Amino acid sequence: MQCLQRLEDQNIDAFGIVVLDLDNVTDAELATMHTIGVRGIRLNLQADGKEVNIDKLVFALQKTADRICHLPGWIIQLFVPGWSWDHLYQTILDLPVPVIADHLGGMLGPSKLPSSLQSSSTLQPGFKSLLLLAKQSCVYVKISGLYRMSNEISSNFSDLELIVRTFSQEIPDQVIWGSDWPHTGEGKNRSKEKLEQKEAFRVIDNHVIMKQLQRWMGSDVYRKMLVDNPSCLYT
Repeated sequence: MQCLQRLEDQNIDAFGIVVLDLDNVTDAELATMHTIGVRGIRLNLQADGKEVNIDKLVFALQKTADRICHLPGWIIQLFVPGWSWDHLYQTILDLPVPVIADHLGGMLGPSKLPSSLQSSSTLQPGFKSLLLLAKQSCVYVKISGLYRMSNEISSNFSDLELIVRTFSQEIPDQVIWGSDWPHTGEGKNRSKEKLEQKEAFRVIDNHVIMKQLQRWMGSDVYRKMLVDNPSCLYT
């Protein structure tokens, strides 16, 4: 928030997504956030490493959408396991605001999938539902956090190529990019006894990953992801 305010003070256009407790935020405060560039709320159901409760998630999505749907250009950013999209399909289809599917929509590379799915990662649960939602302009898929979806560290997560290529071919106007800086660890590695213990950041070769993405997607879709699509989404 402070960063957005400083940028606005310098007449620099910028937009951001916030994490907040809607029970303790007024509509007037949301309106103030809008004036400085906030354009949505992030729901992270992966941070604590626990299983996702679909009923609670549906309630959170609907509650969040109800609070922000009157704000122009606001969206919900959602980080959930890939399989969740099968269960959220109708709810998201009915939402009055679009959704950003964080970190490839939670789709896993073969290195993180069971052996029965390793030969075709696009057959994993949730993938088809996510694509269908994106094709109906209900969802944008954020190409980010590849290291969260793959164990192929030495190859810079090359087992995600099929997933990224499929997104670029099937929904070229619905992909956006995110750096996921500063590359935090996994929520599942935290426990109540270690909440105060600082978690080391990962060392990620962003330059190599970006080059790899450009090769997988092709220059035209790569530009859409970085420039054209976010320009349409964030207004």
